[in-house]
Amino acid sequence: MQHIHITEQMVIDEFVKIGFNETIDSDIANRYYHNEISYKALQLIKMELKGDIADVKNELKGDIVAVKNELKGDIVAVKNELKDVKNEIKCDIALLNVKIDNLEKNNRWFFGLSFAIWLTTIGGFIALFLK
Repeated sequence: MQHIHITEQMVIDEFVKIGFNETIDSDIANRYYHNEISYKALQLIKMELKGDIADVKNELKGDIVAVKNELKGDIVAVKNELKDVKNEIKCDIALLNVKIDNLEKNNRWFFGLSFAIWLTTIGGFIALFLK
């Protein structure tokens, strides 16, 4: 079996990797390195950390669910706004179609009136020449 020399800094680095607070990890690493803290105490700390991590996971899951629900509500609101805009555009198009139809009717009326005036004028000139 190969003997590995473990330094205090190696212990601190391991505590940092698992997420210990910097002030706590150097103290615990120092006590562990100098055999002032037992393996059992480290196991208790590990269990507490697992509980804390589980609490954080649950809190994050709750936050994620809340954000998902909020996003769903926002998506529904945007869809409703799009429907409203679509309906407004349809109404505007219908109104424009009515205006175009009225303009075509006015143009036909104006053409008919112009034609009638033209015929009347020509008829008047013909009547003057035939006398």
